[in-house]
Amino acid sequence: MADHSGNRGRGGRGGGRGGGRGGRGDFDGSRGGGRGGGRGGGRGDFDSSRGGGRGGGRGDYDSSRGGGRGGGRGDYDSSRGGGRGGRGRGGDAPYRGSFGSVPYRGGRGGGAPPGDDTKELFFKVPGQNAVPDAAIHELENRVVKVQSLELDKRVKSAGKSTAAIRKMFGEYLPARPAFGDRGQNIVVWANCFSVAAKPVTLYKYGLKINKVIPVEEKKAKGFKEPEIRGRKLQIVIAKLLEVIRDAPEQALRDSQGHVKHTEQVLKAAQKSGDDQAVAEAQHALNAAKAHAAEVKKDSAAAKKSNKLVVSEFKSQIVSLEELHLSHNPVRVVLSEEALEDGAAPRQDFFDVELMEAVPVALSEVLNHVASMKVDINDSVFPRHPEVVDVLNMILGFRARSDMGNVSVVGSSRFYPFGSDAKIESLMVDSRPLLAARGFFQSARLATGRLLLNTQVTHGVFKLSGPATQIFQQMGMQPCRSAQNQHDARALKTIKAFSKCMSKARASVTFRTASGREVKRVKAIEGLVFASEMARRRSSKGPNPDRFEPGWELCGPGNVQFYNSDDKKYVTVKQHFENKYGMKLGNYPLFNFGHGDKNSYFPAEVVEIQPGQPAKLKLTGKETTSMLNFACRTPYSNAKTLVEESRDRLGHDDPLLQQLGVAVSKNLLAVHARVINPPKVQYSKGASIMPAFGSWNMKNVRVLKPGRTIKTYGYLNIKAGFRGQAAEDIDPNKVKFMVDNWQIMGVAVEGKPTFMVDIDKNVVASRLDSFFEHCKDKHAQLIIVVLPEKDSGALYNQIKTLGDCIYGIHTCCVVLKQLEKRQEMTMANIGLKVNLKFGGVNHKLSEDLDILKEGKTMFVGYDVTHPTNMDLPKNGGGPPSLVGLVSSVDSELGQWPSVTWEQAPKQEILGNILESHFASRIDLWLANNKGKRLENIVIYRDGVSESQFSQVLIHELPLIRTACEKKFPDSPPKLSIIVSVKRHQTRFYPADGQNKTRSGNVKNGTVVDRGVTQARYWDFYLTAHDALKGTARPAHYTVLLDEIFRPRYNQGAANALEKVTHELCYLFGRATKAVSICPPAYYADLVCERARAHRPEYAGPDDSASEISGSGSHRPAQTREIHPNLRNSMFYI
Repeated sequence: MADHSGNRGRGGRGGGRGGGRGGRGDFDGSRGGGRGGGRGGGRGDFDSSRGGGRGGGRGDYDSSRGGGRGGGRGDYDSSRGGGRGGRGRGGDAPYRGSFGSVPYRGGRGGGAPPGDDTKELFFKVPGQNAVPDAAIHELENRVVKVQSLELDKRVKSAGKSTAAIRKMFGEYLPARPAFGDRGQNIVVWANCFSVAAKPVTLYKYGLKINKVIPVEEKKAKGFKEPEIRGRKLQIVIAKLLEVIRDAPEQALRDSQGHVKHTEQVLKAAQKSGDDQAVAEAQHALNAAKAHAAEVKKDSAAAKKSNKLVVSEFKSQIVSLEELHLSHNPVRVVLSEEALEDGAAPRQDFFDVELMEAVPVALSEVLNHVASMKVDINDSVFPRHPEVVDVLNMILGFRARSDMGNVSVVGSSRFYPFGSDAKIESLMVDSRPLLAARGFFQSARLATGRLLLNTQVTHGVFKLSGPATQIFQQMGMQPCRSAQNQHDARALKTIKAFSKCMSKARASVTFRTASGREVKRVKAIEGLVFASEMARRRSSKGPNPDRFEPGWELCGPGNVQFYNSDDKKYVTVKQHFENKYGMKLGNYPLFNFGHGDKNSYFPAEVVEIQPGQPAKLKLTGKETTSMLNFACRTPYSNAKTLVEESRDRLGHDDPLLQQLGVAVSKNLLAVHARVINPPKVQYSKGASIMPAFGSWNMKNVRVLKPGRTIKTYGYLNIKAGFRGQAAEDIDPNKVKFMVDNWQIMGVAVEGKPTFMVDIDKNVVASRLDSFFEHCKDKHAQLIIVVLPEKDSGALYNQIKTLGDCIYGIHTCCVVLKQLEKRQEMTMANIGLKVNLKFGGVNHKLSEDLDILKEGKTMFVGYDVTHPTNMDLPKNGGGPPSLVGLVSSVDSELGQWPSVTWEQAPKQEILGNILESHFASRIDLWLANNKGKRLENIVIYRDGVSESQFSQVLIHELPLIRTACEKKFPDSPPKLSIIVSVKRHQTRFYPADGQNKTRSGNVKNGTVVDRGVTQARYWDFYLTAHDALKGTARPAHYTVLLDEIFRPRYNQGAANALEKVTHELCYLFGRATKAVSICPPAYYADLVCERARAHRPEYAGPDDSASEISGSGSHRPAQTREIHPNLRNSMFYI
């Protein structure tokens, strides 16, 4: 830690990872094939792979979109760079020297992850072979055989017209035609445990919770019924469960007490000699005794029924038998110690009404999985969700109950924060964050059994512990107002710290006059900044708080408040010394007030509670550190699941057994196949056979060059580092890159027609005029040399100006990549440039069968939603963005796009889909003159299982209408396949012969049984070769099929798997197979670019929101893609 006398702090640790991190759009030479810190390796758990296209899809890094997409740029991204560099001198990593009285300590840089030799291992259980369940295998075969025979009859009887095919094959969620049988048969482990359940009937009760408020308060002006949520709601329901379990004993005590009371009344009546009173008292006593006898009789059964009660601690409880309650609503009392000596405890009262019991029969779901019988026209999916919800409630109850040691995020993620916590600091950018390892679990239905899908997951949380320790760890003290730019940057970082801690729960210790300590849990508003506090209304009225002049981040000695008891101003420091005898240190002060009411507490009495998720966007360094922590081999994850998850998640809890549920101790072994990769073809018929899912372009040229680039130039954004002056770029470095493009066949002519250098500090305000200058020169391409790869705000501004305002293609490259002069890096950038200008980089050597006639179009579309943002409850806020791409030729090399906005958080597309889909048909027809469009294969990205029916009910009719208007006599046949990356199913090698260098399953691994439902048509495909971490397969589910079954009959499963797999080798900017098929991948990139075009919608922690200068916030209509680029792959 830096000392407090203004000496230099520690600098960042150099030497990150070579090869770049994954970039977004065409962040060409710096960020690899996806967006680092955004989507890809993880929307969540950062446990996905880092290489091979999109690194295995989106991870589980809960509320952020973090994770890096793994590389997608040839095999360049397999270079992971050096290890940790040495400690720097302080400087701006984050800051060198002292700021006011705050010496800021630099964080440690990311570096490469520690060595993990477990990639050479594969998971195995001592004394047990990986053998799939033979009974399940046989049941799957029986179910699918019936479906295959039925399909054969339909194919033979179907007509050839589109109308006849739609009538015969237009059902929703078609039955699986067969299991695939192509490829090498292997066995793999799945991250699932079998669940046994008894066919019991459980009872589910909805809860209505109200806080008991005195009538006088309710009548007060402006009164609002308090909302019970968050931790308070959890505590109320936990107390409710205690009351319910104790209710039979309490009822027995109450009835016995009533008997004693009526006996005393009878005695008093007898003494009085009043015969009438005696008769009434005797009658009351008889009734009390009868009631007590009835209560006693029922108490045994009530004790049993009321004992077995679980909850998800939100809105429901579930019991094994119907509950016996003497009162409903149930009164729940929460008590806290009083702050005054001798006073009664502080109590809050809640009335919890239990709604009418809803029976939930586990037999229904057990019968379904045992038979898999679903009517052909029954499109209800998923099946029995209410039963699955109850199972999840039971299986997660023990972990949820342990509130002090387990942090529950969402409905399925559990992070231990007790003595067994697995955590790591993320304070590389001076924000109080840490990474934690936990578990995801969710019950799923499969053929013949119930499964518990369990996965190692990682999340980001706020730092916890005594505030004094946190401040010491961060090297943070009160400080004066900024005097220069260096101070301003440091102060900005301190405010980021405060913002991160805002709304965090903290335990505040109060000391009474007798010295007794009382703790209260309160929500932090933030640190005390004088400039911010002075703007509040509380600083304008009588006796406002006072702040010492010249100080910005205030400590206890810098803030005075009016003490009404002593009728004078005192500092916070004086108050705690005089009243409590506390000597306060020189730490920043906390404000626990709300709105305009301030409430100051020193760090000495504040302790941040553990396990609070941080809903924010990570910086580049934080993302790197998170990935280093979360990047684990399949062996490590499998071992953790088997050895640790059972205890952490409470799978051996006796309560589960009493409720008739048991979880297997062994991972699931399932059948899989490895299908062969296709050959890819370049110019002049040159064919290459991929190895390990990748290949290189040595001695080959792109299949088709795009339009000739005759007018181009570059913009060098200069920035000095570590006090050094910025230098102009060497033109030969740009020439080296362009020469490599020409060698690989990209059509670039001549020399740059303009070369401009702009300082980074002023570039935002000068970009508009620069693009105007390029427009006057009729520039076709602008090469933008960025000083560093974390240039999100600047990148967004460049892309908005190029894509939307001026219609000029832009290609961003980081200076470091130019300086390395690596031919492979230059070629990877060239692949993107060729696609932007309409070229085709490569194709399959053998065309897909469905493409040979040139009458098929592929479509992909996706929706991206605002993340890490507190959206208004009225439905306002940033829009969701739709990206739709489609193929225009049989080579599947060009995928023009269209994008539009819709309501926030709305996944299902609206009526405008019809016109946009029609525009894609028009574009296909324009590029395939004389050909008739007969088939449209659609990959719909990103919808959950619960939304499948919504796609079919709302989106499919719009697509059909668009097709019918274009082809009224014979519209194209349709197939819709949902591609999902955001799931938690993983597969681990079960032997050493079928694993990759990173310890993963081989690329081309397909799983369509063992973890699936035989009635429905879905499969998992690991198309890519994951270089790091655990590969995430893509999950494909067929919602509609009018193409593959009529054409291939029972071979439709093989045909669809082949098409999907080989599409993964056609991602244009990669020389490797990617993890998700290109229609869905490209649609995702379009959405990300659309988000970059709208910086005003950036989240509060998004650097894109920091854009300043002219042209940064243009009207919404200017976010339309410029006509010059509209039908190009500008987004790549």
